[in-house]
Formats: sequence, structure tokens, C-alpha cells
Amino acid sequence: MAEMTGAHIRTDLADLMLGDAACANAAAARLAAGSGWSTAVALSGQWRISTALHGKLETLAAGGTAVVIDAESRAQLRRLAVIAAAQTTLVLQRSRAALGILEGAGCEAIAIKGIALIAGLYDGRATRMVSDLDIIVREREFATLKAALEAAGYEDRSPEFERHVADIGASERLHNYARTFVRDGLEVDAHWQFGPNPPAVLATEHIIRRSHRVSLGKFEIRVASPIDAILIGTHHALRGYFVPRETVKDLCDLAVWWTLGRAQWKLADLIVASHEAEIATSLCALWRILCRRDPAHPAAHGIAAIEHTMNAAARGEARNLAQFFDHQLVFGNHAERTVQMFAVSVAGRSLIARSRGWLNRRVRGKSDVLRYIPRPLPARVAHLRERIVKVARELGRVRSFAAYRAVARAQSRYH
Repeated sequence: MAEMTGAHIRTDLADLMLGDAACANAAAARLAAGSGWSTAVALSGQWRISTALHGKLETLAAGGTAVVIDAESRAQLRRLAVIAAAQTTLVLQRSRAALGILEGAGCEAIAIKGIALIAGLYDGRATRMVSDLDIIVREREFATLKAALEAAGYEDRSPEFERHVADIGASERLHNYARTFVRDGLEVDAHWQFGPNPPAVLATEHIIRRSHRVSLGKFEIRVASPIDAILIGTHHALRGYFVPRETVKDLCDLAVWWTLGRAQWKLADLIVASHEAEIATSLCALWRILCRRDPAHPAAHGIAAIEHTMNAAARGEARNLAQFFDHQLVFGNHAERTVQMFAVSVAGRSLIARSRGWLNRRVRGKSDVLRYIPRPLPARVAHLRERIVKVARELGRVRSFAAYRAVARAQSRYH
């Protein structure tokens, strides 16, 4: 068999991680036949799923499925998994210390995403790779958080606050409002709002009020409730344009919520919350991606239940979102700018917001550009030509205009 392409390796790695025993073993056999295992192992590190991949192979072997993988790749995967587990353990220790600092300062910080999932879903095991601490706080408590972290030696790595917030609000990309603090290699991402215009169910106050305490080693930390954790993971996949390097990890978390964490939430409540959060189609799409590779997965019950609450247009959007993910496995990551071209209202709002911000800074004497120096006409013509060629090239990559419109439409709800 000829050496595998990146498209085949990406697809097989996703099938291996998300599929049932038959799907995973077939993907492993294809990787072995095409000498793709070494690249797949390296890719698992980039996707931050090395420990999960190592665990999946062990689970398959324990279930009697003989996974075909060469000895060198197996050894490399084991090394990556050990290193990742050690790094995750270190991040957990430093995160507990950071959360302790904030609690001591009277700041109500709720862990979300990686650290919260390890504590509340994975029983504290370092089987899920995590590289930073994500928390959510009330905006009015941000000054307290900043003072407490900086007093403990953390450095604020984000741009000037007012400009930073204005740029997020004016961006065509779906950004969370957050700032980053760093000390000793630990990055603390402090969020205070999900997107420029989040729905009430994902309002910071609601998430904090529904949070609960869980054990992380010998310490207790506050984490987002299970339903909020699922919604935040779904929002993260949507915000990241369903790119495989991020979405596969989110899908692994969603799969675990259906197995280890199923007793912690009710399907009916989750479906209601997903509609209120305006990400029901994204959640349905992610469940579809899982069930395409594991038809017997319990998420199939979720698909049937959530589609029962949707109209035909919403069900179509969910299918297109899932298709968008599968296209990226085959053709590589789609350009964000291409997706944004299908969100005309967001682009217009972004242009107005940027123009207003620039004018306001000029009035206050804080303009980044004090003098406008026009470029020579030949340079402007060349730049315009380059932009036209780039747009044409990006549009030429579009496999489904409906899928692009679906992503743009789903993200636009948060603007």
C-alpha cells in the first residue's frame, strides 16, 4: 500500500479515537498498512490526545481487539503519554495553587474546560491532557483577580485592557472575553463572558450560581455544572470552527459524559439548555460525528431526542455542521476568513465597530496611526490583486456552501 496522505491519517486518527471497536481497529489496520502510525502518533500530540489515544489502545487490547501498531510507534506513543501525564499533573498542582490564591482574595472563580473536567468527570486522573487553567469570574471581580494574581507573581500577557476589550467586540471571529496571566509556565485564562452577545443561560452569573464543589486530589475546587460543562465544550467547538485539532478532544469529552458522567445530568434538561444557549444544532452535530463512527453509542438517543425538538432547517444545519468537520479531516482546516464571508451582518457590525473605535481613539489622542500615509498606486493595486486571488483560492476550496453558511450562521448568534 502507498504511503498515506495527511487526509487519510487525520481521518483514521479521528476514527480510532471516536469509533467503536470495529471502526477503531479498521483505522488502526489502515495506519499500519500505510505506514501512517508514526505520523498519527505525532499528530496525537498536536491534537493533545496522546494520553487518550494510549488509553484507547489499551482498552481495545483488553477487550480482545488486537490493535496493529509497529513497536517504534507504540513506544513513541507511550513516551508522549507519560510526558503528557506528567505535564498535566504539574498543571493540576499549579492550578490548585492559583485557585487557592483567588479564593483567599475573595474572588469567586469557577474552573471550566480542562481542569474542571479532570476534577468533575475524569475523577482527578491525568488521562485528559491539559495545558492551562480556564476560569470564569464576574466582570466586577476582575480587578480583584488581577491584583491577587499579579501580587503572586503572575504577569498579565494581554494587550491594554480597554483596547483588548474593544478588539474582541469588533472582531468577526467568535471570541470569549478573557485575559491571560502567566507564571512559571502556567497560563491562567480568566473569562468573564462567552462571546459578544451570549444568551442568558450562558451568562456568567448563571454559570457561577449553578457551579458546585468537587475534589481535586486533597483539595476542593468549584467547577461548572455538568450541563454547563457540556454547553461550554460545545461552544468551544463552534468557536473554533470545528477544526479537528480542537474538536476531537471536545468530542472525547462529550463521549465520556455519556459513559462515566451520564448519571450527573438529565437529557431533557440538557436539550432545553442547549436551545436556550443557541447551540442545539452544534450539540446535535457533535453527537452525529460520534455516532457516525459508533452507531451503538448512547449519544444516538440524544440525537433522536434533540431532533424531535427541531424544525427541518435546524436539523439541516446540524447535518451541515457535522459535514464541515468531516470536510476538514479530508481537506485540511478551512480558512476562518472564508467562513466569515458568509456572515455578512457580523462583517458589517465589525467594520462599524472598528471604525467607531478608531475615531474614538483619534478624538482622545490615542490613535495607533497619527498620520495616514497612502501607499503608491502600484502597491495598492498589487495588494488588491493579492486579496482577490486569495479570496478566489479560498472559495475554490469550499466543498459545501451550505456547510459554510451553517457555521457562519451558528457563530453569528453570539454576536
